[in-house]
Amino acid sequence: LHSLAILIAMFGKKSQKHLSSINNLLLEMMKLPKPKQNEEKKPVILKLLEKLPETFGAVKYFGPGFAATGETEANIYASAIGDLKPFVDSLAEQIIARPDEDDTCKFTCEKLLKEKSILYISVPEDEEQFYIFGSTIMKMIFNQLTRLARTYPDGKLPKRIYVPWEEFGLYPKIDTIERTIAIIRGRGVLLDFIYQDQNQLINVYGETIKKILASQCGTSIYLAMGPEDVESAERISKSLGTKTIKTGSVSVSRDGRSA
Repeated sequence: LHSLAILIAMFGKKSQKHLSSINNLLLEMMKLPKPKQNEEKKPVILKLLEKLPETFGAVKYFGPGFAATGETEANIYASAIGDLKPFVDSLAEQIIARPDEDDTCKFTCEKLLKEKSILYISVPEDEEQFYIFGSTIMKMIFNQLTRLARTYPDGKLPKRIYVPWEEFGLYPKIDTIERTIAIIRGRGVLLDFIYQDQNQLINVYGETIKKILASQCGTSIYLAMGPEDVESAERISKSLGTKTIKTGSVSVSRDGRSA
């Protein structure tokens, strides 16, 4: 997928430079006739690369596609098509493949620094296949902000960027999220991860990464919890610590009666 993305970015027309084109290219590769019995069996991807310069940078990303033959090669392409499924949805394709002739819809993180601006990323809650877009866009924003911060002398952005991410626990995993968060916090970015339950994070990232994310939070805010969520209640109680409260009483006697 990495190599084909580079291939299309280098040689495709402007209207073809989107993820659906990668899917279409893979489908065409699978449709090619299989070699006859006496012909040399060579992976389709290798036949494609033979027509490109030897210095073509995407070659190193093709990996097992070079050595694969027959059914193994077809399985590799089929697996790649499966990974692209969320991006070739008919509605998604209209969004990501729409040509932007006047550049009015393009967004870059520089806008957040040069002018007052807000970027809204709205994902339909009942359309799970679109959640991958939220994670992908956020990962791209984190990377862009980190690169921008490196261009300033102190390594920090000149303005504080606030990133609230609601329903964080529902979105697909972002690889190395714990390292990304640790880096971007030092660049001047304030993050709010909003989720319903810690078990959501465990389900997506595992127990270890969940603990790392929790330990990196400067402030934890609990809005509510279910009556059966004893684990969260115990965790909050331990986080608050213990305190000894001294009490006393004074009795006064008047006319043989004490009060």
